[in-house]
Amino acid sequence: MMSHNYKCNIINYVFTFVFVLLSVSIKAENKNIVIMSSVDSANVRLRWSPINYDLWQAANKYGYTLERYIFDNKKNMTLERSDVYRPLSISEWRIIADTNDRAAIVSEAMFGENFEIANEDTSSFQMTNVAKEQDMRFSFAMLMAAQDFDLACKMGVGTLHKIETGKKYMYKVFINAPDSIVKCDTGSCIVTSNDMSQLPDILNLNAVYVNGRVELGWPRATNEDYYVGYHIERSSDSVNYRRINKSLFVPFESMANEQNYTFSDTVNNKTDARYYYRIQGVNFFGEYSKYSPVAVVLTYKPITETPYITELEDAGGGNIRVTWEFPVDEQQQLSGFQILVSDYVADNYMPMLNDLLPSETRQCVVPSVGPSNYVIVAAYDKSGIEYLSMPKFIQPIDSIPPKAPVGLKGSMNSEGVVSLDWTANTEPDIAGYRVFYTTDKYMDYTNLTNRPITENHFEYKFPLNWLNRNIYVTVLAEDAFYNFSDFSDTIAVKVFDTIPPTPAVFRSYESTDSAICMEWVNSSSSDLMATRLVRTDGANADTLLSFKDEHTQFCDSGAKSDKRYEYTIVSIDSAGNKSLSNTIAATGKHKPYNVTLKVKFDAGENAMVLSWDNDDEKQTSAYIYKAANGGKLYLFKTISGEETTFVDRDVEINRPYSYRVKVKLENGKTAITKTVNTQ
Repeated sequence: MMSHNYKCNIINYVFTFVFVLLSVSIKAENKNIVIMSSVDSANVRLRWSPINYDLWQAANKYGYTLERYIFDNKKNMTLERSDVYRPLSISEWRIIADTNDRAAIVSEAMFGENFEIANEDTSSFQMTNVAKEQDMRFSFAMLMAAQDFDLACKMGVGTLHKIETGKKYMYKVFINAPDSIVKCDTGSCIVTSNDMSQLPDILNLNAVYVNGRVELGWPRATNEDYYVGYHIERSSDSVNYRRINKSLFVPFESMANEQNYTFSDTVNNKTDARYYYRIQGVNFFGEYSKYSPVAVVLTYKPITETPYITELEDAGGGNIRVTWEFPVDEQQQLSGFQILVSDYVADNYMPMLNDLLPSETRQCVVPSVGPSNYVIVAAYDKSGIEYLSMPKFIQPIDSIPPKAPVGLKGSMNSEGVVSLDWTANTEPDIAGYRVFYTTDKYMDYTNLTNRPITENHFEYKFPLNWLNRNIYVTVLAEDAFYNFSDFSDTIAVKVFDTIPPTPAVFRSYESTDSAICMEWVNSSSSDLMATRLVRTDGANADTLLSFKDEHTQFCDSGAKSDKRYEYTIVSIDSAGNKSLSNTIAATGKHKPYNVTLKVKFDAGENAMVLSWDNDDEKQTSAYIYKAANGGKLYLFKTISGEETTFVDRDVEINRPYSYRVKVKLENGKTAITKTVNTQ
């Protein structure tokens, strides 16, 4: 039968068991049983735990098997020992429960009379209560084991093994129950003597005094994987500390998603008393961390009043003079004052001062945030708690315009979008900027912005079919009181040119015996960068002439006779835009072929030697005509190819001969020499 005192002890832990179970489940990595280790120079302490009540009950009945394996130099693993662990019997628990409160709680959790078995006749309400009781029994037992390693060993969930330096071990643990009763995974961990366990320091303990209570806080993220709970100690002289938590402080489940763990301590509500706090973590082996650095708080009398604004005045230049009241007898409890201003009564209040005003201050000048200003005076006590006045409204008068914007620069892209940037004004009441442009800097400017723009960047798309080479842009600033600055310096933004230059025009052309000559008028565009004369013959295009000057005529001496050519003038401006002139077509005139025949007698060969030329035109064949004694010329010989000589050995001495040659050229034309007579 569980005593009344034990019931009270269990109730003290009701609000902590869920967090402990959650911590174990996280470390289990989706296994049904988890094992952890803590190593010193010669020993390893092992702790394992099932993750729910049913597994725990099965383990209490059938026991746990712990296997130890050792690795050799080749990383092969050999089973070194296997041990079975069970909790103490109920009679053994009764003996130690008389002197150990934690043991009493474990005993009641394992063997208490209030335990009931759910069956088919049990109502859903009764089943819910049974499930809750089972979870509580399991969680309380695991919590006690986490605080007392010796107790964990008595529960069959912990042991101490000696280990040898330089060796590597693996431990595996599983519940001995048959699979038909409960199916359980195997938990495992690897241990070496080099894995010296060292608990991390608990840093950044913070303490804040608030009206008779001290609120402690310390980081969750750096501690949650190491500690199951904490002990909190307090001192009034920084020397003698006393533990203020009756039992281990285990953070609530609701703290699992918070940045800090918190603990609240009630102290005497007297002025200027100092309290010193430190905490110590406890891990799953019941090991204690070092004490955290000490956090100190100073108590003070609670503030009962709030500031009251008595007057708001226009201080000129867009500034506001604020005057307020606050009880002198309470100002010693203050850290200082801050002035908050917004343009909206219910939200967006901004601090106007970099540092708090001294607690004796009652007047301050701050900048306005616009034409409408709601002002609050905030008092801060020594713990940083804020005490706010009621907001008060003022509309200051401002006739001082902002400075003209500087640093204006811009460019236009191929789509006609002009991007402008300038240096942002630093006046606190700037409402925005307006952008103006013109195509002639000596004419009126046009406003591109219907209302002030708040950014110091602006884009606007202009048409690309303008003839202007530049647009001119300027910017002015406008404040919240509708004061306008002077215009910024005007910049010229080069218009992205998509308009081709005016085309050149051929005036005349003529085909002569030696060339095709032409004359033209160049483009009149002011941004003309280059002009090219291009000839095409149907298959090829050749640039005959490229110039930047006022060249206006050209004779194409390379034109071949009877061949048709087309001529075009290409005009190119500074943006690379091109225009084409009208096209003229001309044919090279037929040139007469001057083929000369020479004949001489070679006495050594007793032959007539003929040679001829054809003005460098390529020959494809030649026809030799011959006559003797003044007779009629006849076709004597045909020569294929480019040969321009012939030796006639069919001759007689002192007999006159006549010769003539007809040449066929590559272009299909023919040429005939004059008749040459020999003596």
